Amino acid sequence: MTKAVAGLLAAALLILAVLVAMGDTSAFDTAILKAVAFAGDTSYWRAALFVTVLGGTPAILAAMAVVSLLLLRSGEKRTVLLQWAGFLGARIATDGLKLLMARPRPADLTDPDRILAAATSASFPSGHTTSAVYVFGFLILVMLESNAGPFIKRGSVALLVLLVVAVASSRLLLGVHYPSDILGGALSGGIMLAFVSGILKSR
Repeated sequence: MTKAVAGLLAAALLILAVLVAMGDTSAFDTAILKAVAFAGDTSYWRAALFVTVLGGTPAILAAMAVVSLLLLRSGEKRTVLLQWAGFLGARIATDGLKLLMARPRPADLTDPDRILAAATSASFPSGHTTSAVYVFGFLILVMLESNAGPFIKRGSVALLVLLVVAVASSRLLLGVHYPSDILGGALSGGIMLAFVSGILKSR
């Protein structure tokens, strides 16, 4: 079932990439971005910048390492290998699409803004969103399979879902991505998460 979901998500990502390449999402993307971006409000910008760091490479790799160590302590070596294989697969898909699509970032960004928000690569799809969906989603899978009590499980899952939404939203609020970039990143991370989930459940 989860492998079928991965296939559906892959098809959706392919369709979205074609639409973006053809420019069919431009009007929608621009309208939404103008409506929600902070447009130079420094107080909100700084808050969003703090949140967006949680989806950046250093924070993501740190989260991956912590989860790996916990799994290794539990004797889950194969799960650790699967964890990293899924992450690398998601990142290769996203970075490959970035190179292939070469979509420019929104035009209103200054160079310092791009550097601060880690927005120096191509725009589609969002790498921060890809990483957040996969890494924090994988942590949800681990929590659901753990021996933690139901209250801790529910609280952890809610917090992790909120974290994914916050990171993805921060990219839009900072004005460094279009909505279709965020959706593309979510699909890319979701594909590998669904695939990995299917393997874990079949063991």
